[in-house]
Amino acid sequence: MAVDTTNCLAAAGCLAVRYWIILRVMSSWKLTTAACVAYGLTTAFLAQATDPNEPMLGALWSFLGNTFAIPSGKNACAQW
Repeated sequence: MAVDTTNCLAAAGCLAVRYWIILRVMSSWKLTTAACVAYGLTTAFLAQATDPNEPMLGALWSFLGNTFAIPSGKNACAQW
């Protein structure tokens, strides 16, 4: 039961981080919302979010890592 809850919360966090990343790139909240809803309703995402054998926390950490890498990459490119 706790693993299912953790996976669902991690999946929600993945969608929130994905929303933030796409919003920074596209600047259109309608397109961003459509992309995140479509991604969240795919069979693969729902299967991973509800299966206790799938490591959804790993996906959340990956999304968070990308979130912090995007601004640092922009700053590094601006210095060159």
